[in-house]
Amino acid sequence: MCQLGGSSLDRRLDPGSDSKESRASAASSGIARRANGAPTDEFDWQRLERAIAALVDDHQRLSRENDSLRDRVATRDRRIQELDEQLMEANQRRQEVGKRIQELIAQIDHLDAELGGADA
Repeated sequence: MCQLGGSSLDRRLDPGSDSKESRASAASSGIARRANGAPTDEFDWQRLERAIAALVDDHQRLSRENDSLRDRVATRDRRIQELDEQLMEANQRRQEVGKRIQELIAQIDHLDAELGGADA
């Protein structure tokens, strides 16, 4: 992300608000200055253009990343829904099988009772 320095944006955009320390450090760094020590308009515009371009780049990158993450979440949500449906079907089949087993056990018990009574 673009950082425009440690001072506030108002101070950066208002050349008359520079402090003596910032004028001195800028002078030693070779920044073009007016007679009163304020940066030239060209420098201000170039710096502003660079900052805006960096912000636009960051916004575009983050938008692409956000879209990608939203797609991944949507894909996972669909997969979760599919798995939930499969789980419900499997539970229903399990209950049906359990019911059928109970019916078979009841039939075996009934046949066992009938055969046990016939043997006696």
